[in-house]
Amino acid sequence: KGMKAAIKAPPVDELRRKLSLKLCTRPESEAAAVEPSQACQLPGCTVGTPRKGAVFDLNHNGAEEAFEQLRRERGIPDDTPAGAWLFQAFAKAAIRAVADGGVWKAYGKFNLS
Repeated sequence: KGMKAAIKAPPVDELRRKLSLKLCTRPESEAAAVEPSQACQLPGCTVGTPRKGAVFDLNHNGAEEAFEQLRRERGIPDDTPAGAWLFQAFAKAAIRAVADGGVWKAYGKFNLS
């Protein structure tokens, strides 16, 4: 008969500590925010290197533009950054998903399904 693997849910308190907006990474400089090739300065890093056949178009206001409809529907204040609001929404969903087995920890990382 089919056996279902038991997945151990991570401690909710640990997940809450890790899901802090203060811990989010940000570009080290304005140049990195504007120019993808400046995003990684580590030796051997190829994050910003163009690849043949690949097209990358960065819209710096994309999150805010996409968020406008949600802002109107939910009455979210104009001074609330889209990225911060969306991060908090996903963080809350992850906390709720722990009880249902939707979050697990592997190789030191939390996974949300």
